[in-house]
Amino acid sequence: MQRPIFLLLLTMSISPIVLAQEGCRSVISGIVMSESKEPLYAATVMLNASPTAGTTTNMEGRFSFNNLCDGKYQVTVQYVGYKKQEISIAVNERLELTIILEAIVTELNEVVVTEKLLNTEHAQNFSTLTEKNLKETAGKTLGESLKELPGVSSIQSGPGIFKPVIHGVHSQRILILNYGIRQEGQQWGAEHAPEIDPFIASNIVVIKDASSIKYGTDALGGVVVVNPPPLPEKSILGGTIQTVIQSNGRAGTVSGMLEGGLKNLDGWRWRVQGTAKRMGDFHAPDYSLTNTGIKELNFSAAAGYHAEKKEWKYSLVISILK
Repeated sequence: MQRPIFLLLLTMSISPIVLAQEGCRSVISGIVMSESKEPLYAATVMLNASPTAGTTTNMEGRFSFNNLCDGKYQVTVQYVGYKKQEISIAVNERLELTIILEAIVTELNEVVVTEKLLNTEHAQNFSTLTEKNLKETAGKTLGESLKELPGVSSIQSGPGIFKPVIHGVHSQRILILNYGIRQEGQQWGAEHAPEIDPFIASNIVVIKDASSIKYGTDALGGVVVVNPPPLPEKSILGGTIQTVIQSNGRAGTVSGMLEGGLKNLDGWRWRVQGTAKRMGDFHAPDYSLTNTGIKELNFSAAAGYHAEKKEWKYSLVISILK
């Protein structure tokens, strides 16, 4: 009598579980695609935000969850580079989903680096001796320094006489702008070197294309633009001094620059610069090259006024060569 009652109770306790399992036969399946209708492989799909109840898409972007009970679920889909998408659904037997993920577009701010070289507004073919290049050639003449640029050579008619050659022409066929002023002196022959002190420049630009013709017929070969550094922005007193020593000829070069502003007159700036060079006769291994000594003095001064709406500058350049 006790055994039938036990079997009856056991049957009654197991039946609801079997019936519940037989009712959880619903299926959620679908495909995950991009906005361009491309299937997304290895996208993560979770039910109710549970990592344990999750899967990933196959090569065709498809996924499926089987043996689910009817009810409401939340499907969460994630993929690298796309926005996470959450969908609330109600399941009854079988549900097919098509999930399209929106790409994450991150727009970075542009970075623009500009540098303005004076008097080169329309030039397409030009070379530049930067401030670093000028320091490496310190103590050399203008023509000798310009040889470092591609397409520029020089004529040498003495130890310190170098004349730049561009496109095979020189002298009066090449225009030199110093502080924006046409350099007219020492331009009439191959044996005359430009009387310009490279120490005054922050950079030197050589224009070699047809745009040089805008400067006049004496610029057929090209234009050499000597650009001085801008006047100081603040009224703080400052300066530099440079020295160059050369063993052959016992040469010595000293160049100094001092600049600042007027404290009681806001906007006013000034600069003075000078270079002195002295060199004796050059020496070969067995003899001396007489009459090759050089004595050179250069002096320049600049003053300017800068305000929010107006600016002007005045420069004075003096060179003495012997």
